[in-house]
Amino acid sequence: MISALIYGKKAYELIKKNNGGNKWTESDIFTFLGDAYAGKAYYDSALFFYRASIPVSDDVKMELNKVDAYNGMAKIFKEKSVPDSAILYAKKVLSEKITKTYPQGFLKAANLLAAVYELQKNADSSLKYLHIAINVKDSLFNREKTNAFQNVIFKDQERQRDIESTKAKLQREYLTDFLIALLVIASIITGIVIRNRRIKQLQNIRNSIANDLHDDIGSALSSISIMSELAKAKSTEVSPLLTSIGESTNIIQENMSDIVWTIKSGNDRFENVLQRMNQFASASSMQKDITFFYFRYY
Repeated sequence: MISALIYGKKAYELIKKNNGGNKWTESDIFTFLGDAYAGKAYYDSALFFYRASIPVSDDVKMELNKVDAYNGMAKIFKEKSVPDSAILYAKKVLSEKITKTYPQGFLKAANLLAAVYELQKNADSSLKYLHIAINVKDSLFNREKTNAFQNVIFKDQERQRDIESTKAKLQREYLTDFLIALLVIASIITGIVIRNRRIKQLQNIRNSIANDLHDDIGSALSSISIMSELAKAKSTEVSPLLTSIGESTNIIQENMSDIVWTIKSGNDRFENVLQRMNQFASASSMQKDITFFYFRYY
């Protein structure tokens, strides 16, 4: 409080040095210094600054400071046992319109009047202003209670808005994640469908090639083999050559059969390969009189 009083004095000295200044600042500083000196029981100095505050506050419509100055002066006169002056300045507070929007000032004045009249043994007036103070206090309490209730409702509404905002945000995030997952799944499915389609196309091409080889080249080789046999029956001179041609044709037919079997897509499974290996090994072992045991695939 002492430090505040020192800085308040410095501010007042600056105002005096500059022959006045900002009226709003003057009103605040004068009222502040009045309160500070009153708190230190320097009543004459407090009254000086309160009185200086009133006309300045009037000029700039600072009714709040004016009401505080009147209440401060009324309290000082009560402490100095000058009840008439205390009553005068307290009633000035009650006559101010600002008390409707500044009920705390009104309450201070009413309590002060009740106390002063009680000191004068004026029970009726004391009771009158005590009732006024109680009504103002009840009004303030109801206002505070209403404000508190409104604050609770406002906070609840804010909480509900936050919850709704959080829900909406989570829904947007879930929707985004769902769409991304759906896009990934659709991409995978599309890739699988395209891959299976390409595999099927390749299988069709392979089967077509195998059928063409079997039908065209196979039939041509069969014709060569038959014609060589017929030629051997008619001419014995070229029989060795025709026999060689027939054997070569048979070898080509066997090789062609292996090629056609390999190209066909239906033979890609391992069990088909194993069965083909068993057939080849069985034929080879029979020629060499070798006992052969079949491989089985489980």
